[in-house]
Amino acid sequence: MNKDIEDSDWQVPRQSQPKDSDFSFNLTEVLDAVVLIRSEIPEDALTAQILGTERVGNGVIIDHNGLILTAGYLIAEANRVWITLSDGFTILGDVVCYEHETGFGLVQPLGKLNTIPMNLGNSSQIQIGDPIIFAAAGGKKHTLLSNLSSRRPFVGSWEYAIEDALFTAPVHPNWAGAALIDMNGSLVGIGSLFVQDAGPKEIDGNMSIPINLFKTVMKPMKETASNGKQPRPWLGLYVADGDESISVAGMVSQGPAAHAGFKVGDQIISVNNQEVIDLNAFYNLIWSSGKAGAVITIKVLRENKGEIIIDVESTDRQKLLIKPKLNS
Repeated sequence: MNKDIEDSDWQVPRQSQPKDSDFSFNLTEVLDAVVLIRSEIPEDALTAQILGTERVGNGVIIDHNGLILTAGYLIAEANRVWITLSDGFTILGDVVCYEHETGFGLVQPLGKLNTIPMNLGNSSQIQIGDPIIFAAAGGKKHTLLSNLSSRRPFVGSWEYAIEDALFTAPVHPNWAGAALIDMNGSLVGIGSLFVQDAGPKEIDGNMSIPINLFKTVMKPMKETASNGKQPRPWLGLYVADGDESISVAGMVSQGPAAHAGFKVGDQIISVNNQEVIDLNAFYNLIWSSGKAGAVITIKVLRENKGEIIIDVESTDRQKLLIKPKLNS
């Protein structure tokens, strides 16, 4: 066992760990497919300011060639990725794809792995209340027996939205890229976030990206390092969703919104003369404005200035990212 994993400061309480006797499959074998991911990102990378230049999380081996599925933000713009297996063996990997729209990432180890890959399950079959295994790298000590507390659309502040996010509770402390595993030992989701509204009530938990969403982009991610679709418009905004309005919470310094003159605190009123009622509607209006590069007209209410019209030329976010450095 890798000492970085084995001797880390946290462990799932023994009573919350899964027990081998509770499953018909080989639990240890399944958990061995969950690996530790470490990545190094250049300081001038677009994502470095928010996500940092050194990132640590998890990934899951999903095929016999050693391909690893993870949370995309762990490897976005990485020029070096290290993969550590359950036996402590560490190997370099190449970034195959970071897919922003779904939030997935793929890494290819630079060498043969003897680890049995985890089967891809069917995330649509798990029901609210079902027990579920939430596994980080490091075996049972880092694995939590959890429950699916909710499944619903998720809308993030960073121009991100998915339709069928999986929410689990209690919270797993090492959620990034971790495996969400069903009672058949199959992968049904990839850990993405800590949330405070994981259920009908405000409880701490995790949001995971469903594996069925990955299946829709798996082929183009492998073959063309994309989702196979026309790039949608991106503005580089961080947006706060309030009870009665949405407003600008921040901007990517190199992004279109910053260059167009948005200010933190601007309340967003309309997009292309269509009223914005919530954050999800705002994104849908942007994404339906045409292809990346489309000029989008946004009306904002600015403190002490009143209503202002801003024309912003969108872009393809991928064009601003540092391309993966291949070590092979």
